[in-house]
Amino acid sequence: MDVEQRVRVPVRARSLNTERRGHWSARASDVDAWSATARLAASGLLTGPPRALAPMNHAHVTFRSALRSTLPDTGNDYATAKAILDGLVDAGVLWDDDGEHVTAITMFAPVRIDDGDPFVDVTLHGPLSDRFATIGDVRRARGPRRGRR
Repeated sequence: MDVEQRVRVPVRARSLNTERRGHWSARASDVDAWSATARLAASGLLTGPPRALAPMNHAHVTFRSALRSTLPDTGNDYATAKAILDGLVDAGVLWDDDGEHVTAITMFAPVRIDDGDPFVDVTLHGPLSDRFATIGDVRRARGPRRGRR
């Protein structure tokens, strides 16, 4: 049975144009920060009370960013979305971000917000894991991810 899980990641999405113009070390720092924030959000540690996402066998993942500034083109937030997806894998929501576990990625047009901090809303559609009860179980079974970037 398919379920829908949602998580709000409190990061400001950067356009590919801006992200690619920066120095490689600045890009690496941004990617690490986006991924770590997504990992914490998926683990339920950024909102109260804690509610972690459940592990999934595979998922169709959708992204929509919300900004207070000029809105980028629809697919232009992909660098941020990819880092967030890495964070969801690091958290144990998905085993990997390969084609077997991420069946599709949809980027919705960004929306403008009048106040508040920017964020990216992520929705995962798919079946819950039939092997793991919690995302902690996934992390323990998989061990640390290496060679990412």
